[in-house]
Amino acid sequence: MGQGVHVLSLSRLIPHSGSILVRTSIVTVASALIVAATAIVSFNLFALEPLTKRSAADKADLMTSAANTWGELPPSRREPYAFAVYASHQLNITEDRKDLPLIQSNHRYYGLLSRELEKRAGGPVQIMQDKNMTLWVDLPTPSGTSLRVGFNPELPHVQQVFVGLSLLGVVVAIMLIISFLVVRRISRPLKEVAEAAATFRGVGTFDPLPETGLDEFRLLAKSFNTMAEEIETLIANRTTLSAGISHDLRTPLTRMSLAVELLPKEVDPKLVDRFRENLASMETLISDAAYFAKGEAEVATKINVRRLVRATVQSIDEHIQISWDGAHLENALLARGALQRCIANLVVNAKGHAFGARVRVAATDDQLQIHVLDDGPGIAKKDRMRILQPFVRLEESRNVKTGGSGLGLAIVAQLCQIHDWLISIGESESGGTDATLSIPISKNS
Repeated sequence: MGQGVHVLSLSRLIPHSGSILVRTSIVTVASALIVAATAIVSFNLFALEPLTKRSAADKADLMTSAANTWGELPPSRREPYAFAVYASHQLNITEDRKDLPLIQSNHRYYGLLSRELEKRAGGPVQIMQDKNMTLWVDLPTPSGTSLRVGFNPELPHVQQVFVGLSLLGVVVAIMLIISFLVVRRISRPLKEVAEAAATFRGVGTFDPLPETGLDEFRLLAKSFNTMAEEIETLIANRTTLSAGISHDLRTPLTRMSLAVELLPKEVDPKLVDRFRENLASMETLISDAAYFAKGEAEVATKINVRRLVRATVQSIDEHIQISWDGAHLENALLARGALQRCIANLVVNAKGHAFGARVRVAATDDQLQIHVLDDGPGIAKKDRMRILQPFVRLEESRNVKTGGSGLGLAIVAQLCQIHDWLISIGESESGGTDATLSIPISKNS
């Protein structure tokens, strides 16, 4: 696989696992869960547990009192008393002692109630349940007999617990929503700075970030705007300086070229040819340096990509093979001059430093890939990023005599960075070099 360079795509600014928004949200959720767990445990220990114990004790007192009162009453008054107890406290009193199965529930309330009844009865008390789900216990009476008391199986404070947990859930949800909104408001200015940094090229018109919001964000925006202005000024000065140097150097070069042409015929032709080659190399170096220093973005225009690729390649060598796969892209919006320069530099590089240069294009309606391949010795993986830097030449694997200005691939990398394209250096099928331009495209309707 090739290694490439390109600018930071705005799609990468979508929140991911390393963003402030996501990480803070995770911390907030974890904190909310810890708060919720702590609140539930505290509610259980300091509210629910005391209420349950108090309810079990009150229930045991009521049932014991009912059994004792029933045992002390004369037989003629026991039945009316049983009706009154049921009407007031939903307790059933009967002398029927038929066998019933023990309750199957392990709820803490029933254990507490059983222990409270044992304290008052002075002996073991078991809770039983009939087929109608009514719960029963056998309690002693003052007369020495045993009385069976029944009660409703509904647990106490269930409604209170439900309300408490519901309120807790609402509080946690509110906390999460508020935290999310606060974090998003904090992260938005940082995202704006990241987007501005991703699109800033140091050339063209820069729209300053609004210096608003919290003090820290105003300071950040102001610092970024100042930095961007200084970089623009620096690049503009560099461009002006390079243009001036190029202009001043071309004048003596032109004089030297004219002098070479006016040399007497007696001068060795080989010496004259060497002079001409050196002057041509200097002219190429000056032109490439000026173009690299300029580093300006180009406005996209509607072009026929297939025709442009073929014309550019054939202008260098009409014998270079071109294969095209996919859409023809007759109305794509692309920077014409930048695309021509990238293709030309890659083809010249392949033709000058290797052999078997060829071009293979794969195109869809939204993506264009241009492969410039050769059958040369290839480029080691450790050098594939390095050769995209200015004035870098690989003496061990490249032809020194045709080394060029050392700016060809650097210009390609710079144009790709400016126009949000991708240049990658890989290996061809034959072991040579595969320089690939990957370009997102737009198509007019």
